[in-house]
Amino acid sequence: MGKMFCMTHGPQYGPQCCSHVLAAIDASSEAQASVEPDGLVSLSLDLLDDRQIVLSVLLCRACAMQYGRTDGEVLAGNEGGAPAVLSWTCPSCGVCLERWMRHSTVR
Repeated sequence: MGKMFCMTHGPQYGPQCCSHVLAAIDASSEAQASVEPDGLVSLSLDLLDDRQIVLSVLLCRACAMQYGRTDGEVLAGNEGGAPAVLSWTCPSCGVCLERWMRHSTVR
């Protein structure tokens, strides 16, 4: 999990997400309908390759397919910064993410 500052909830922790998921969980975004919570691909980034520091990553189905990522996959730390291996990700607000997953109209 990464730490970010949410305009609604203040400092929060949440998984790293691709830009499409970040846009979808933003209540003011028109992109909400373009990503399905049920289609998210969850993977891990093992920063030190020893399973001691692991980041959670959520990708939309399109990004997962584009980069060949699969649900439950664990990537080595050096793969996290490789643009050919993983799309750009940024920490999300865990509170906003949970709200979106519970209340999304796309199912």
